Amino acid sequence: MDALTITESRDPGHFPLREGFRSVNEGYCHACGHDGHTATGLGLAEVLLPRAGNLSGKIKLIFQPGEEGGCGAKGIVEAGVLDDVDYFFAIHVGLTKLDGRPLGSHGLICGVKDFLDSRGFNFKFTGKPAHPVGDPHVGKNALLAACSAALAIHNIAPHSEGICRANVGVLNAGTVRNAIASSAFMMVDIRGQNDLVAEYIQNKVLSAAKGAALMYENELEIEPTGAVISASADDSAMEIVRKCAQRVDWFDEIHFEGSMGGSDDAAEMLRRVQKNGGIGSYIGLGADFAAGFHHHAFDFDEEVMVPSIKLLAEIVGELLKLKN
Repeated sequence: MDALTITESRDPGHFPLREGFRSVNEGYCHACGHDGHTATGLGLAEVLLPRAGNLSGKIKLIFQPGEEGGCGAKGIVEAGVLDDVDYFFAIHVGLTKLDGRPLGSHGLICGVKDFLDSRGFNFKFTGKPAHPVGDPHVGKNALLAACSAALAIHNIAPHSEGICRANVGVLNAGTVRNAIASSAFMMVDIRGQNDLVAEYIQNKVLSAAKGAALMYENELEIEPTGAVISASADDSAMEIVRKCAQRVDWFDEIHFEGSMGGSDDAAEMLRRVQKNGGIGSYIGLGADFAAGFHHHAFDFDEEVMVPSIKLLAEIVGELLKLKN
């Protein structure tokens, strides 16, 4: 449903390889648990369908495409899928934390309030090539422009109103050692805890890139590559999760609120539901991992999936009581 541009491990000890479900698309793999979320959603459908005659209202199961690119939820929202939704609940295995530490394998976090606004930009600097000895004054060094921008970006002052991050993840420049680089390419990730902070860090990053291009007489192309807004779960929705989790024996460590410490475009869906008067939460499911998120050997303990299905079924039942 959603994958990363990572080649999955071929180590003989890698569980998906041993059991025959390693990625069949070389160069791509599920390294964040989204395949498990999809399986959990399908499991919930299997539980609910036999009970269809006893259910009322409308129940939607949304399978989230393109989250890694930060643009999947936007399409769902713009299509109006959530415009008649009163209650929204999203799940993620192991992503949320408690006091900076990963959640235990039988733990649960009922909601988070620190979704970070996430924005991506690609910058292309175009200068002019020249020989570094024969005519260095003729060249317009794109490599130096990009390096100056990268240093400036990593020196942007923090903001007092919340988490504020910028990271240059990719920087490629030049062709050979004895030529002034005429082009450079940079990929930048921006995070802010709220709209105010996100706008601040974005403006600073763009100013850094434009200033460096101007200083080295480069042309600058700016390409936005996707954005995810910030969001916060509702206490009333988190309380529903806590009440239902207490009925599932698996969860022996239930925490009302945890930390996201990152971004997820489920925030787009949550904000749309809230805008229309509904409530929602983002549930953190504790699970053990073979390796960390976005790692080529990532795999999570599938034992968490059945209890997660039970939790979601309990939530559906609780919502039906509230609606009736």
